Amino acid sequence: MQLLSNSPVIGPTSIPLLLRWWQQRKRLAAARYSVQPGTVSADANYLRAYRRLMEIYSVVKAGGVQAQIEASQAFFEREMAALQQVLETLPDPAREHVEQEIRELESATRWRLEQLQKITPQEEAAVQQSLVDIERSLMQLQSA
Repeated sequence: MQLLSNSPVIGPTSIPLLLRWWQQRKRLAAARYSVQPGTVSADANYLRAYRRLMEIYSVVKAGGVQAQIEASQAFFEREMAALQQVLETLPDPAREHVEQEIRELESATRWRLEQLQKITPQEEAAVQQSLVDIERSLMQLQSA
């Protein structure tokens, strides 16, 4: 398991570990626990892995990687068509702002697609299989 690496792999073994770690972290925070020297690095690595778990969870809940790729591409196409239509109506000096919006849209879409493509099928399946445990953990956070 690569839980403590800079690019954690989320899987059936790491999910329960991350959920227990997060619950413990929340209990300690609620008790006004101060982080002891030496735990910051490990805590940061667990936090990075937990964030990745939550990113994958969000994608799974929104239909999965492929559905989100298709949604991102469809959004890009709709927005690009609208911006192109506006661009055609503007004189040259006023086009700069819309051209900047187009560049930002392209950049944001490229980034989103790259993030989605970094989710492996194994990670997606592991999160899908652990949805009940993840959601139970999230509900415990709300009631804590």
